[in-house]
Amino acid sequence: MKIKEYLKKDSYIKAFLTFAAITAVNFLAFQTETSYILIAEPHYDIKPSVGLLVFYLMFFIAVVARALKCKRDGATKQYNAILIAFASMTLCSFIVGGFTYPIFNAVCLNIKYLYELISGVSKEASEWAYPYFVNIIFMWVTALICIILPFSEKSKKISFRPSAKTVMLMLSVLSVLVSVIYGFAYEKYERWYPFGTKEEWYAETSEDTFIPFVIREQRNVYASVRTGTDIKEAEKDIIGKGFIKEKASYSEFLDETEQEYDLSDYLSELYPVNKVTDDSAVYRYTNTVSYGDDYYGDIVSCIIVFYDNDGIIKNKLFIPCVESVYLNSAYQNYDHGDETEKWFVGLKKGDDCEASLSFIRGTDAYIFENEGVRDGKTVTTYKILLECCYPLEAEFSDFVFGTSPDFMEYDFEISIKAENGKIISGTMDMEKGLMNNFDEAPEELHAEIN
Repeated sequence: MKIKEYLKKDSYIKAFLTFAAITAVNFLAFQTETSYILIAEPHYDIKPSVGLLVFYLMFFIAVVARALKCKRDGATKQYNAILIAFASMTLCSFIVGGFTYPIFNAVCLNIKYLYELISGVSKEASEWAYPYFVNIIFMWVTALICIILPFSEKSKKISFRPSAKTVMLMLSVLSVLVSVIYGFAYEKYERWYPFGTKEEWYAETSEDTFIPFVIREQRNVYASVRTGTDIKEAEKDIIGKGFIKEKASYSEFLDETEQEYDLSDYLSELYPVNKVTDDSAVYRYTNTVSYGDDYYGDIVSCIIVFYDNDGIIKNKLFIPCVESVYLNSAYQNYDHGDETEKWFVGLKKGDDCEASLSFIRGTDAYIFENEGVRDGKTVTTYKILLECCYPLEAEFSDFVFGTSPDFMEYDFEISIKAENGKIISGTMDMEKGLMNNFDEAPEELHAEIN
């Protein structure tokens, strides 16, 4: 009973709890990286989500309301605890911004949004220093007000003294305005990072940037090389189409080239260096693609030709891109995942291989090709890699908490073998699942051509 009565009055316990609450929210701002650390190295400039900003604003109003009530009721211990908490936050603001920093970081974003909305002129986002110093000024002013106003009441120097309800109403209205404007600003500038805008986030990638489209001409050169023909004649055509002959042999090519997706191991299994008795020639072509328009750098295609002592071509390989392969299929097309699965399931033994590959060549699949002569038959094999992921519809909670929507992801590894242009076998291994849902294991599927 004594403890209950003690808590009803102004007490050191209440003062400590008030101080601890403000400190805890300051720590929350730091932990969520919406605050900053070290003025010499301000690497944190993360805007709060709409939900987190609303929480900070509500907490700020609650602290102000508590301070006014404590002053009115003469709760000196609690009032001093609030002053000490704000004073320590002000002094520490040169290192850690506290929960007031994300509020004014959001206000700075609102100013940018309103400026562009009114003027119609795009303006670069403010540097970290702008919200940093606004925050410093705000905390110093807050600290001064908390100290000056109580003393001014005794001196009667300030004639206008709004009531606690008026102050709370004004702060609440301002907070609602800040939150609403911030919702639009956050949606436009922050939530869809690093893709910039919602439209770009959901946009399907242009087919012009898919690997098969970029290297179409080089793949046609490869297709024109015929097994059983003279290497000298083929080489003239290959070099005439812009390929450069490498000095490196096949084994040196494997050693020197850093290939993605374990293709070096795949090549070593396909043509083991210690078992290859034919001579070889490596031809390289570089497609330079502007990084600003897509997700590629240079796309280097290779044709590798194996020939016997008489110069007759026995086998050939086509590698779409070596050294730096970045599949551009993420967000490429909302249908490619399901359509690829349906496409493979629909393949049948005896189907025309080239005609059957027309669909997959229209995606951003990485298609590794090999052709050789076995027992008088032309045998072709294809190793196909395809990633396809796209965002699902965003929910309201994504907007409030600043999270990106779940992604449906497909990962395909497909192998197809054909003889004399007809499919004889093939396998597909697929993983399908939600990228952002870590509690759900991806669905796996293995299929074979019937």
